[in-house]
Amino acid sequence: MQTVGTSHPQASCPVRSRRLKNYWEPIYNPGDDGEFFISDWAIDNKEYHRSRLGANELYKSRKNGRIKFEKVIFFKCDFTGNFLSRKNKLEFANCQFDCCDFGYSSWKFAKFKNCEFHACSISMSSFDEVQFLNCIWKKIGFSGNETKIENIIMTNPEEFINSGYTNLDEWVLKQLGTENEYQQMRLEKTKAKMAKIIRNSLENQGDDDAYYEAVKVYLNQIIIYKIAKVKYYANKGGVINHLFCVLKLISYMIEKCIINMSGFVNAWGQSIGRPILTGIVIVLFFAILYYWLKIFTSCQRSLIASGEITLLVGYTKYAFKGMGKLKEILLALNMFAGIWWYSVFIPTVINRICRVR
Repeated sequence: MQTVGTSHPQASCPVRSRRLKNYWEPIYNPGDDGEFFISDWAIDNKEYHRSRLGANELYKSRKNGRIKFEKVIFFKCDFTGNFLSRKNKLEFANCQFDCCDFGYSSWKFAKFKNCEFHACSISMSSFDEVQFLNCIWKKIGFSGNETKIENIIMTNPEEFINSGYTNLDEWVLKQLGTENEYQQMRLEKTKAKMAKIIRNSLENQGDDDAYYEAVKVYLNQIIIYKIAKVKYYANKGGVINHLFCVLKLISYMIEKCIINMSGFVNAWGQSIGRPILTGIVIVLFFAILYYWLKIFTSCQRSLIASGEITLLVGYTKYAFKGMGKLKEILLALNMFAGIWWYSVFIPTVINRICRVR
């Protein structure tokens, strides 16, 4: 691949140590000891290869007006400096970033639209009031502590979080004295932190769909991290520790199932209509069971009983000592379904009315 545009060999600098030493980063390549060149951001350049792209050089070459890069390929590039100019309105549209390092760069008022990021690192970087619209994310390195994100707009936070990367190459990890399970646990913890940051950032930015998707990712990622942590420590002790970890793992799996069922019902807090429909389905389902199993003799009475028990106002009316085991089990299941439905429906209504974004 050839570099298009102008570079300055006399201004060359050694490749960053991050690419040689940070084994957990997607840009890690200890065999790549070549040099990067400071680019002048040529206007007609459609491809940057092994370039050091500085903010100072950008604003020197594009002093006034809007700065837009469209269908440009950035391959193994390092972005450095403060890309903070509101005046220039920096935008990247339909661009491709491969093996790029955004570390030690700051971005504000920039827009990335329909861009693809592959094997890039945004650790040690800062994004404030930046837009990521319909971008594709694959193998992204980020840090829950060092990646600073505030007031951004991101249309697909789930894809971004799921793209989180760490090196799991067994040979590399063995050479460096660490374990696959440990790296996986650290990655899931980082993704949980980043999911929370993205959720907080989208709370007052962007559209509702992106925000509630971020809520979904955050709630799931917390449990995923807990599961990874339990798996890592399961074999670090004796039999008792192992059994204790197994019980915790089962509890986390149940928790994940319940949270996702509840999230599906109310669209992660976005919908009131879906919980109402779910309540109707619960009532009809148990009414059919009551009539089919002859718990109650008529369709009307079965429907009324199911409705009253689901709404938790009729359980004591229909439950009594000495009733058959089948009826006892069905009424209990109906009551628990009603409790779960209440716990989803009522908070959803309150949040939608009292906590408008």
